[in-house]
Amino acid sequence: MFKETRALALSAIAKTQATVGDTRGAAGTFSEAFDSVRGVKIGPMDYGGEKRLSYWESVFRNLREWQFAAVKALAGAGNIDGALDVAWSIDDTIDFGVSGVSVRLEALCAIAKARARAGDIDSALDVAWSIDDALVVGVSGAPVRSAALCAIAKVRAGTGDIDGALDIARSIDRPYKRDEALCAIAEARVGAGDIKGALDIARSINDASSLSSALRVIAEAQAAAADTGGAAHTFSVDAFYRVQALCAMACTQVDAANQP
Repeated sequence: MFKETRALALSAIAKTQATVGDTRGAAGTFSEAFDSVRGVKIGPMDYGGEKRLSYWESVFRNLREWQFAAVKALAGAGNIDGALDVAWSIDDTIDFGVSGVSVRLEALCAIAKARARAGDIDSALDVAWSIDDALVVGVSGAPVRSAALCAIAKVRAGTGDIDGALDIARSIDRPYKRDEALCAIAEARVGAGDIKGALDIARSINDASSLSSALRVIAEAQAAAADTGGAAHTFSVDAFYRVQALCAMACTQVDAANQP
């Protein structure tokens, strides 16, 4: 129990260090916490034929959660250097037997997203491109760098910088994350009233789910603008939303009829 107590105490100290801005100290203390319990058995234990997490695995997971929380808090507060200090201190050699999961890369992804939301796109991109996700898949199920770039592209589209958003989206390696970003950009074009631009972007989407989502938003906007012919044509491309198109057009016609 001494090892656990020491590790948890050190992690609590590290959290405090991060909170007061001593991020390099926090990174070192987190590392010391892991070192204090390194070597204990953390694999699944067999309890009468039932596989359960070992006690020490739970301890390690708690330590990781604290590290990750510290990274997100620092990034959210704008302390990008501090967040990176803690993120890069995360030891990915302990993976609890879960192949392909990298907490360090997930932390870097969180930093990139936080920077993008804060409007610092250049910093967000620098962090995203520091992530090697050739083989690593994050806990969200998406390749980490691709997930970060997708989030940044969405934020950039939301600011109205469509060309910049498209550049980021087209740099994404994984096709389904690239299409998710393109879908968001198409929807942003609809919000800006550029239906033609939205349709042009939608035509470059290959993923069926992302394409359907983009076409739905476009067609609903066309119906709301009384362009029922355009809405019908857009929805005809995707059978799943055809009924929704008819409903949207019917509602538009009813609203028009009720206008004084």
